[in-house]
Amino acid sequence: MNTESVGIHPLIIAAKKNDVATAQRWLAIGADIDTKSSEGGVTPLMVASALGHIEMVELLLKYNPDLSITHHEVAHCKRPAGNFTAVDYAACNQHHRVVERIRRHAKKTAKQSAKET
Repeated sequence: MNTESVGIHPLIIAAKKNDVATAQRWLAIGADIDTKSSEGGVTPLMVASALGHIEMVELLLKYNPDLSITHHEVAHCKRPAGNFTAVDYAACNQHHRVVERIRRHAKKTAKQSAKET
């Protein structure tokens, strides 16, 4: 079955299941790290962050996902609806290790970008 036809990319399924090996295989053959589900518009990093899957987050960060991608709401979040990033997903679900890891990655990426300019 072609999962993309129903709006769920295999990389998003792997992120939800915390199936790091399957995610690695998809990424190795060039899967789009920032693919969005057509049903909800969430990325693999948002899914892994919301669920607190630190190993999956670590893997996805190696492929430099766009940390600025937003989605309109986070389920079970007490914040009002708005534009939520992957780090917001983790924070709203109290996955503090994930929040810290994404923030470290963002700082590292910003420093590398500053050196290149």
